[in-house]
Amino acid sequence: MTHTRWIVGTLLVTLGAMGMGGCYYDFSDEGDDARPSSTPPSYGSESSSSATRWSGRADTFRGDLGTVEGFDGTQATLSGTDYGTSSSVRIDAENTDARWWAMTQLSISGTLRHPSLVPGAHLVFNRSNRTTRTGAGAAPLFMSVLGCSGPRLNQFTYDQGAEEVTVDVSAGPTEDTRRLAFDAKFNGPTGEQHVTGSFVFETQ
Repeated sequence: MTHTRWIVGTLLVTLGAMGMGGCYYDFSDEGDDARPSSTPPSYGSESSSSATRWSGRADTFRGDLGTVEGFDGTQATLSGTDYGTSSSVRIDAENTDARWWAMTQLSISGTLRHPSLVPGAHLVFNRSNRTTRTGAGAAPLFMSVLGCSGPRLNQFTYDQGAEEVTVDVSAGPTEDTRRLAFDAKFNGPTGEQHVTGSFVFETQ
């Protein structure tokens, strides 16, 4: 039986579970052609049918993650999902010639449209300081980051939640956009590691 490891979105169950892994192991016995299920496991009560999805490219994505060190994800792919009360953003970078892949998945409880995410905002989220940021009449805001890396897309040898996430928000290229930059701190195989990235998102 071939044990193929695959990533799935575990955001709704890990919004407050920093430091815990979130990758999914598909122990199917379908041989080397095994594929992940077309329908990932369901977490939480929010319906995926009502989710809004978007995609693009990250502005920046680089760092050290597991055994993938010093990566620079030029043209890293970006995929986001808004669930109504939460958002998720996944960034993937891969170099097939050098045989590496790195991914971070941001979970945002309170969504990217939270009133705290305004230009000039500097926010820190970690496991020991669980303070959430709340705007007037808004739901609490909390962010966590899952990091995975390995030799190729969706085959991981490292799977860990960030110990701390620092977020800075600035104005985007147009009036209805903003840019979010993050620095995620991980416990790597030999010590502290960081992954930084940035991307533009719409505010409407």
